[in-house]
Amino acid sequence: MPANKNAWLRYLIIIRTIKNGGATKKEIIDAIREELGMWVSESTIEKDMQFLKFSSEFGIYAPITYRKNPHGYWLAPNWSMSEAIKKAWKV
Repeated sequence: MPANKNAWLRYLIIIRTIKNGGATKKEIIDAIREELGMWVSESTIEKDMQFLKFSSEFGIYAPITYRKNPHGYWLAPNWSMSEAIKKAWKV
């Protein structure tokens, strides 16, 4: 489970940033800095993405992939975090 309340906000920003055509770690960090006014490290972003990809606790399993060309992290455009949580929790 996320250790702080900003984690969920970061997750939402990561999802939105990579869903809109892919993004590098730097672009994700810049989006978080701009929206939350806080600095995060690359390792925080990596841990956040691991949580989003493999969260058995919440059943998120975001299909995040890395591509070399075009460079960056990508998410299937039809994937929805809220739908994934609803499905996992049978809401």
